[in-house]
Amino acid sequence: MRSLMVVSRAAFLLVFLSLVFSTSFSQSKNEEQYWRKQSDQIALLYTEGKYIEGLKLAQTVLSEAEGVFGKENPNITVFLNHSGRFQWKLGNYKDAEDLFKRSLDIRQRVLGNDNLEVAEVLNDLGVVKQAIGNYPEAEADFKKALSIREKVLGPDHQDVAYSLDGLASIDQATGKLAEAESYFKRALAIREKTLDTDDPAVATSLNNLALLYDLEKNYFKAEKLLDRAITSEEETLGPNHPDLATSLNNLAQVYIDEHQYSDAEPLLKHALSLKEKSFGTTHLSLAPILNSLGVLYVMKKNYNEAESYFTRALSILEKGLGVDHPRVASAFFNLGSTKEKLGSHQEALTLIQGALSVDEKQGGGETLDVAKDLEGLAMIQAKLGNQEEARKALARAKQIREKLGR
Repeated sequence: MRSLMVVSRAAFLLVFLSLVFSTSFSQSKNEEQYWRKQSDQIALLYTEGKYIEGLKLAQTVLSEAEGVFGKENPNITVFLNHSGRFQWKLGNYKDAEDLFKRSLDIRQRVLGNDNLEVAEVLNDLGVVKQAIGNYPEAEADFKKALSIREKVLGPDHQDVAYSLDGLASIDQATGKLAEAESYFKRALAIREKTLDTDDPAVATSLNNLALLYDLEKNYFKAEKLLDRAITSEEETLGPNHPDLATSLNNLAQVYIDEHQYSDAEPLLKHALSLKEKSFGTTHLSLAPILNSLGVLYVMKKNYNEAESYFTRALSILEKGLGVDHPRVASAFFNLGSTKEKLGSHQEALTLIQGALSVDEKQGGGETLDVAKDLEGLAMIQAKLGNQEEARKALARAKQIREKLGR
């Protein structure tokens, strides 16, 4: 059966670089400032997690820029990339890939293959291809980006660390944990060398490496790194800053894996409170913490409490990402699994079918998540007495697993 998904463990560990415009603007300074202002406004919506609103603005500005500069001018790639990142966040991976490929083609043709702005788009493409499950091509894109950055910036530049994070996330997703650890350690070493020890990027690296150790069941190392990240963030940001919530959530996840539920619960409640005080009760950034609380209460067999948190997480995700996003599929599955525990088999069936419907749109309908959805469906169908439907679902799940080697 598909495991309850802890959303913040998603493989996308990269922090996208700030966009820069081409210096070849031919219009007046006022016009240049106009486009920069538009880009800044779009970037702000991305930072605030307003992805649907941001995509609409990015698409509008992209169309306007194409009208001014033409469809092959490098200036429009800024808005192609903005649009691609929103599409990625909204789970529209094919649309995101198409936008990034178009941007890459323009930048390579105009700027050459060894330009840093080309490396930026290669990194973005790697992220999208990883989301689709195309790990070989994602790895190739990350390696190209790394090569360009090392050649232009040197091996110890902080931008190099972002490409290393991408390669580490691929190795982590494909089970090459020793290789992932090596990349994450090098990224951390670069950030510790080039940045202040209390810089947020250092805390991000500590979190990345800690979650890898948690996956390896090396809980002592994971706790140590997360304690360091939390201490640094508290000293730099203050004890009530919402950015603390990610490290608190991750430490709570380690405690859950160690079955230390009484240690995990107050951390999650505090993390949730920090987010709610800063962003309100329906902001997208609350969903990972609500999900973690749901997982915690499932582990404690408090299914009514788990149901409440999973329901709230699902509502937030549907509103913020749309109904066809993979994270919404995970929320469907988590809530459906909990409904099954409560004996609400028909509701559980509907929810798991919803998860399957979304997951089938990714990876040609033959992904590990689809297999897990089918296994969940089979269990519920069997409990409802639909033995033939259960058998068919299990047979299809087995076929997918055999094809994937998983």
